Amino acid sequence: MQGVEVAVAASPAWSEGLIWSALISGAMLLVVFVLVAWRLRNWRGISGVESLEGAQGTVKTVTPDGVIVHVRSDDWWVLEAPVGLRPGQKVEVVAVEGLRVRVRSLEAEKTESQKRGGKA
Repeated sequence: MQGVEVAVAASPAWSEGLIWSALISGAMLLVVFVLVAWRLRNWRGISGVESLEGAQGTVKTVTPDGVIVHVRSDDWWVLEAPVGLRPGQKVEVVAVEGLRVRVRSLEAEKTESQKRGGKA
């Protein structure tokens, strides 16, 4: 093998910069992913029963068997309904227990604040 030279190609200067920029970009994406995951760990979903607390609805039916409220496109039986609920009245869900909800009347607060001189 006389006269055969093996040429060793030197890596171009730009390839080292490309490697470093890829590593830095990957590290930045990892940091962003971790930060987003950290912020979402306590996030409440917008669907499902867990999201009903605090939702507002309307009294649909008042019967001797109980009260039915309409909240977020569904009808729910009320557990221990407040006295004086009427159809069409606005309520807020304060708790979900199984397939029933606990509510409080929003109109009762409105009338109490008007009695005290506040605006509703």
